[in-house]
Amino acid sequence: MADNTKPVKAILSDIDGTILNKDRVLSKLTIDTIKTIKKEYGIPFILISARMPKAITHLADTLEIRDPIIAYNGGLIFSNDANRTIHQNLTIPTDVAYDVYSFLKETDVHISLFREDEWVAETEDFWAKREINNTRVMPEFAPIEQTVDRWAHKGLGVHKIMCMGDAGAIEELEIFMKKNHKGNANSYRSKDTYLEITPTGTNKALAMHKVLSVLGVDAADAAAFGDNYNDVEMLKEVGHGVAMGNSPDKVKKAANVVGLHHKEDGLAHELIRLFNL
Repeated sequence: MADNTKPVKAILSDIDGTILNKDRVLSKLTIDTIKTIKKEYGIPFILISARMPKAITHLADTLEIRDPIIAYNGGLIFSNDANRTIHQNLTIPTDVAYDVYSFLKETDVHISLFREDEWVAETEDFWAKREINNTRVMPEFAPIEQTVDRWAHKGLGVHKIMCMGDAGAIEELEIFMKKNHKGNANSYRSKDTYLEITPTGTNKALAMHKVLSVLGVDAADAAAFGDNYNDVEMLKEVGHGVAMGNSPDKVKKAANVVGLHHKEDGLAHELIRLFNL
């Protein structure tokens, strides 16, 4: 049983490489641990990820949590209830999406476009199949240029552009983005072969502060779990930052604690330790 002192007043967790196990699902230990903490303490458990909403909400359903969800690294923040109140909605201008498409259309680099719960890819190639397996979500297959035209005609922006391919080609795209669109979008490599492009102003730490403010919780009283470079600021700014054992050194140095590998249920074991379960 947990003791009578709440170690933290809110918990935030990244998804891929953090809360999911080697099979990219929630383990029984993780599910049981989070449910126990929710039952005994009733504190918010917030999923925060670069994923699209429906690649997050099914995990929240499994965990039986109804706390706010942070999708697209903060591009879209919403209440996970029947009202689905939007707390933040930042998008990439469609002219940036056109530019990325034009830069890559003669290459083999895969492009996926995301907007709210829409995921559009041109073909079910290796990269699309990989993301389908990773997220348990199926995209719509349609021409990228026509999709951008459709969204632009409706005055809609893009929540995320994901580009996947040869590491050299991805590096060239990263250089192109920094040279031409530094003020129009954020871009970062989540892997050597992945470049994720998100709206200006998206940052997990900023999104975290926004949600904690709504909940009336100070960051000093929160715990956060992550494994990648886009988690660094979030881990630094909470009272209890936990880097998974599979994290790069820079991420580990940003944390108060380095937990076990995500394949070893590192998040669950740290929560068990933290809450004396």
